[in-house]
Amino acid sequence: MHGLARVTVHGADWTQALAAGDLPHAAAAFIDPARRSGGRRIFSLHTMQPPLGEILKLRYSIPLLAVKVMPGVDAAELPAGCNVEFVSHAGTCKEAVLWFGREDAPPRWASVQREDGWHTLPNDGTPPPVGELAPGMVLYEPDPAVIRAGALTPLCIRVGGHLFAPDIAYIVAPALRDEPLAQAFAIDETHRFSLKLLNQRLATLGVGQVELLKRGFPEEPEALRPRLHLTPSGAAGVVIFTRRGDAHWMLIGRRLSKFR
Repeated sequence: MHGLARVTVHGADWTQALAAGDLPHAAAAFIDPARRSGGRRIFSLHTMQPPLGEILKLRYSIPLLAVKVMPGVDAAELPAGCNVEFVSHAGTCKEAVLWFGREDAPPRWASVQREDGWHTLPNDGTPPPVGELAPGMVLYEPDPAVIRAGALTPLCIRVGGHLFAPDIAYIVAPALRDEPLAQAFAIDETHRFSLKLLNQRLATLGVGQVELLKRGFPEEPEALRPRLHLTPSGAAGVVIFTRRGDAHWMLIGRRLSKFR
């Protein structure tokens, strides 16, 4: 009851109250700007309603601000002095939050909701290790919020792995570890991309149901599906299309875990 006694409700246009010097006293504020106009999504911080410039005026009156923005926020538009949290649920990065006045927070971090609760992972500012890619490894696909936050180095440490290309956000490791911030795949074969070879290998392995994933690959995998030769009632498999340097690769394997 003590907390409720300190809460007052104001129905007003805060931008007008701020301009008039009548903004109620507050220790913190959460702002959820409109990110649609005429039924279309807005992708710039400067065209939200209210726009970022108007929101930033609150910093002179309120010490702690949290501003909900689009998950694909353009890094070039981020103002100085803000920390950015990327929030994910069920394998989808839902939103980002710009924090002002959070001296305790890292510059970037991921907050991921899973069945067992919330998990966070900071970007520690160090580049992730890069190493080899070989059959027998486990491939981890990080949660999208982890990728957006650039928190790959801590995740590499957690799973004992590394990137196989510095610009591709796939982590490979020698063994499977339980990791709530990534889904995992067993990599049985690695080949330079060739549709003919892929069909040969799918037939030899008796694959009848196949998941197609990609990162750094020029074609949409689903465009290749009608051209794949699958075995009726065959085994489940996964093909991951990717890139190392200028070469396109296909990794054939099996799913080990999902985002949960």
